[in-house]
Amino acid sequence: MEKLPEMKSGPSEKPEPILNDWDRKILTEGGEGVMKKIIEDQGIPNVVILPETSARPLYYLFNPSFKKLSQKMKVEPPRFVFFNVSNPDSYTHIFENTKANWEDDNVIDVKTSPKDVKDYIDKIFIEVYGLEDFEVKKKEMEGERHRVDETFLKRSVERKHAKELLQNIKEKYGENPKIVIIDDFLLQARAVNEIRRAFNLKIPSYSVFSTEDSSNSKNTRSGLEIFTKEYEENPINKTHTRLSFGYGKFKPTVGVAKDKKQPLSTPLSKTENFTQEDQKKIIQLRKEMEELGNKLADSIN
Repeated sequence: MEKLPEMKSGPSEKPEPILNDWDRKILTEGGEGVMKKIIEDQGIPNVVILPETSARPLYYLFNPSFKKLSQKMKVEPPRFVFFNVSNPDSYTHIFENTKANWEDDNVIDVKTSPKDVKDYIDKIFIEVYGLEDFEVKKKEMEGERHRVDETFLKRSVERKHAKELLQNIKEKYGENPKIVIIDDFLLQARAVNEIRRAFNLKIPSYSVFSTEDSSNSKNTRSGLEIFTKEYEENPINKTHTRLSFGYGKFKPTVGVAKDKKQPLSTPLSKTENFTQEDQKKIIQLRKEMEELGNKLADSIN
């Protein structure tokens, strides 16, 4: 992981915590659940993939946990990999999931082309607007068609990256490496399925937490499932689905923004425009996540 420049500190007030009690409860219970389920399923994995960029803070939670647990079990700790994928456009997502009968595990088996999806768009527009208005709607359709082309172009880049990465992983761990995906929150599993598609593997995935409305998958397990009618909301954002560091004034922390206009939406580099305040928040969140991570392994027998 690339290190941020050290901040010179003088006499100052204690920084305001980024993680509130709700976050800590979710991360502790969900993190412990994820660790236990991974160990139960396959032991210590060789590689942990974290979807870029919203899941990047999880590195600081799970890296110390896996290191301590690996020492106890006398095995090599996993290698962490950040893998950036783009969500597919809406029509491609719906078309592919319809063909897979909305079973996440079947999505990567669905082979589609831009033409397939564009034909599907034509069919939808004709059904909704009729043949008479079809010509009128062509301009609107062109925008949707362009987004389909963008989806498949991005996928080709992601597949190339995944192929190179998988070759490197197999050179180190053999032909059947133990790979898992860990994300923060599971809803529709779009990022997870795009990673699986890029690697062309049904990689087991785990999320720290989910709700009863989250995607159902044989290959995705949640560390903590929240039943929204019974579980309190996060007080800072009034939802059951978002940790505090992805919201409001704490958004410029460790890679939580997916919008390219937001800070830290891409891997850390010298060209990124960090303010001194951003850097303080980054360091603070890493410290808080590491403190939780160091306790996780001790809670697992």
